[in-house]
Amino acid sequence: MVSKHVRFSDEVESDYGIVYLNKKMAEYNLNMNQTIERIFSEHELFQKMLNNHDELLVEKIYERFKRDLDVIRVRTGYADKNARIGLELWNGYILTNNQENYVTTELVETKALQQAREKVEGDIAAYRQKKLEREKKGESVSDPT
Repeated sequence: MVSKHVRFSDEVESDYGIVYLNKKMAEYNLNMNQTIERIFSEHELFQKMLNNHDELLVEKIYERFKRDLDVIRVRTGYADKNARIGLELWNGYILTNNQENYVTTELVETKALQQAREKVEGDIAAYRQKKLEREKKGESVSDPT
């Protein structure tokens, strides 16, 4: 056993030091040396718990971020796939019909294109509304895209 002389702040100067030590000695029903060792032991345990908590928090943030990115990646892939399919179909249609001239939608927008745009926007709005309603109920939302 090693003997050391320790000085504490006066009770008036600090709520810690001898005030804290006396309170803990009464709480633990131990002598001064045993109480100090127990405080050190608890301190080490709380430091480990704090470090572990930080690691868990980082892991939770990572998992949430990954899940959100996975959804975005799936949606992006779905949209890209459909855009490429559309491009291939239109290319085949134009080739088959020997169509050389092209008019942009800035110049002329057909009724069919307007209807298609409105339908897609309506579908997206309806999906968003359903998603919000499910989130309010606490249900998981599966992405149809």
